[in-house]
Amino acid sequence: MGGLETLALIVGEGSKGLHGAASPLDVLARAAGEVLEYATPADALDGLRSRVGGLPPRGRTLIVVDGRGAFDARLGWIPLFVGLDLGPVFLIVDDDRPDAAAEARKHGASRCLEHRHLARHPGLLARSARRVLAARVTVTR
Repeated sequence: MGGLETLALIVGEGSKGLHGAASPLDVLARAAGEVLEYATPADALDGLRSRVGGLPPRGRTLIVVDGRGAFDARLGWIPLFVGLDLGPVFLIVDDDRPDAAAEARKHGASRCLEHRHLARHPGLLARSARRVLAARVTVTR
């Protein structure tokens, strides 16, 4: 990521592959200096508190909420992470939710990505992550 320290958190089931494609965990490893995965927001917050070296600079943490299979429950996680102001929040959703992008934006997500698009375009998640993190660095400087 251009020499900048970045951390990606996947909250949900991010290590599950996307229709035979690489998992979000594997894909994000190309875009962030470190990738951590947690099952729930509480686990993620505990993990962040105990992370060796503390948190990266403000705005340098990408949070990916994997909403596949549990969209309604995980949609409620987005405002929690947005409120922490650690960095942008992405949501990965099943492709059968036409209202998902609008709902995700309403809750504060920077980006909503359908897993079928990620399966077809494996670089999309990494490119989106790089783009949004680079924009945040420019704004916060």
